[in-house]
Amino acid sequence: MPLPESWRPARRPPPPLALLDAGLGLHSLREPELVGRDAERDALWAALRRVEERRAPEAVVILGGVGVGRSRLVTWLAQRAQELAGVAVAAARIGPGRPFVVEELVLGLRAAEGLLPEAPPPAGLDADERGVRALRRLRELAGERTLVITLDDVAWSEDALRLAERALTTSGLGPTLVVLSAQQDALLTRPAEAAAVERLSARALSLTLGNLPPGQRGALVSGILRLTPDLRTLVAERSAGNPLFATLLVGDWVKRDALTVGEGGFCLKAGVSPALHADLAALQESQMKALRASLSEDDWRAVGVASALGVEVDLDEWRGAVAEAGLSPSPGLESSLVDAQILRPLPTGQGWVFTTGLLRESLLAAVGASAALQLACARALGADPRRADRVAQHRLAGGDAQGAFVLALAAARQDAAAGKMDALGARLRLAEECLARGAQPTLAERAALLTARGVFLRFGEGRMEAGMALFEEATPLAEAAGDYALQAELLRRRGGVRFTLGHADGETGLFESLALAEAHGLIDHQIEALRDLSTVVRHRGATEDAERHIRRAIQLSEEHDRPGQLPRARTTLAMILLDTGRPEEARTLLERCLEDFADGSSRVHLATIHNSLAAVMHNLGELEGAQEHYWRAYTLYDEIGSELSALPRYNVADIYVVEGRHEEARALLDEAMTVLGERPSALMSSYVLSMLVFLDAEQRRLEPLTPHVARLGEALETSQLADRAVLAKLSQAQGLLHARPEGVDPVPLARLDGLVTLQDTRLKG
Repeated sequence: MPLPESWRPARRPPPPLALLDAGLGLHSLREPELVGRDAERDALWAALRRVEERRAPEAVVILGGVGVGRSRLVTWLAQRAQELAGVAVAAARIGPGRPFVVEELVLGLRAAEGLLPEAPPPAGLDADERGVRALRRLRELAGERTLVITLDDVAWSEDALRLAERALTTSGLGPTLVVLSAQQDALLTRPAEAAAVERLSARALSLTLGNLPPGQRGALVSGILRLTPDLRTLVAERSAGNPLFATLLVGDWVKRDALTVGEGGFCLKAGVSPALHADLAALQESQMKALRASLSEDDWRAVGVASALGVEVDLDEWRGAVAEAGLSPSPGLESSLVDAQILRPLPTGQGWVFTTGLLRESLLAAVGASAALQLACARALGADPRRADRVAQHRLAGGDAQGAFVLALAAARQDAAAGKMDALGARLRLAEECLARGAQPTLAERAALLTARGVFLRFGEGRMEAGMALFEEATPLAEAAGDYALQAELLRRRGGVRFTLGHADGETGLFESLALAEAHGLIDHQIEALRDLSTVVRHRGATEDAERHIRRAIQLSEEHDRPGQLPRARTTLAMILLDTGRPEEARTLLERCLEDFADGSSRVHLATIHNSLAAVMHNLGELEGAQEHYWRAYTLYDEIGSELSALPRYNVADIYVVEGRHEEARALLDEAMTVLGERPSALMSSYVLSMLVFLDAEQRRLEPLTPHVARLGEALETSQLADRAVLAKLSQAQGLLHARPEGVDPVPLARLDGLVTLQDTRLKG
């Protein structure tokens, strides 16, 4: 059913029955009504309606301090949307030590739909792959309905934030609203998560909550429990409109059996002091002392294990970690913690959630941060690569910076090889933290870390020369360590950068990488060197050599069971097929590759496939489809900050020229030059400037022609770049200007002639 225009009920509901004689035993089980926040609710509802109308994903970020009701607002939206329109809701609560939230999302939605749990994801998937797999499963479960994904307390999980970013870019996700909440104080100490929240906020609706205003504080307390007017005023004033503080103050009275029925509501028993704590921290400290006094040493440490595992605690993980720690908790511990309102059972029955994040953080500080307990958690989680981040974090918290570093570096190298820049950045930050805490890398590990950092700078931030500097710094270390695989990788990466910057020796570096990989039987490095060589020689027009190299790469991938290498190699082959007049074969290959990367697990590769498929459709005259794929590539390249974002702009400008939309084409090319001013690339600059020179010639814009030819000349003459597409545009411009030489400055015309000759000579050479 469609969403109504407003979330407000058609008529005001009757007041709740005042069943004061019903007792207080069920107080902890009821959810207080959300009070106030009408403006925020209106904004959330409007976002949900936009998603439904546009059939496209959006995000909302809700920020605020401790206890202001962020989680309650998130829950309200999910419940109200289900009540009024039957939307599908997938929810996750997050906390320290629990970065992987995706299985919970799918499990929760399946349970809500009355479905049995499905098989676990395949082994070996990293957080990004699991996240995208979950998004696709959620859309399948939701069908045509609007999907709401709620991620609560994302300040503690960069993976959850990556999932939210991925949801906004994953193709085919349909009408999906991702609602995130984050505690502002927590973000102050977590720069990676703060940066991710800032990125999301720039492209999402952002709401910031504070305490409720004075006029709504009485209603807040009444919604928690019906108290006598004087007691209600006391709680309203002390809590200052903070919903969590008010709830805990009243809950503390209930737990202490301090209330009785009075006239018009509950009041304090005779002789009982209100004992109102000064603030949330003081109340929490009092509760910690009471809990510690009620538990044995093993029970107390078992609760600490739960706090170390996260806000939500998996039963099997907890039991495993308790056993690893050598603890023997009381059989009734879990039930007593639920009765004491410390934990709430998960709907699955396979674990619990702490009643408040603040409570869990207090327990973590008091007992869960113990090195012995953190290392017990790490051992319990085992060697599953899907848990590498969590294991590394527990090892680091337990004082094993060396073990954490080894795990983080291994994961970073896998991410670098797969082109997963988001995950790579997180793993590098974790590795850096390990070094800061005393990890001592070997020579080979230092070289590997420098290489991974260089890959991130090159592809994750578009800082090509900075990445190159790290590759060069890593090279002598890899040689001294005798690490041939890393040496081959560095030769290839340096060669690729040198080629992109327009230097002839880039191709030489790729051949050296291939030779080293062949000499030492390094299959993956042979495949990657052949793929990069194919790209380089294709640009200079040697299509037969290019096809030979890439077909050899595909053959090696198939012979040695390297399925992960095939999509990238096939993308390269597709462009060669297009060059040699086989566009339909190219299209078939690229559509297959698009399926391989449609999960968005590598935005670099996905953008390249979209750009290549657009080129094929452009060749086939399908300009509308070509533009769609170019724009997808444009968006993806922009998100990762790559200089390649100039390429789809150049390609769309080419379509606009064909359609006679010259001014729009010129605007796109100017945008591309702005991008390249920040992320220099001789190859991309030559493409864009050659198109601008052609446009100047075709439109007889002789004034900008001179600086455009000068800048292009500088790019081509100071590099060894040779490219067929550049030569084609320059030759067209040359023909137009010589056909109508009147008014043309002979100096730039002569330089243009020289550039045509230079490119022709280089390509023939």
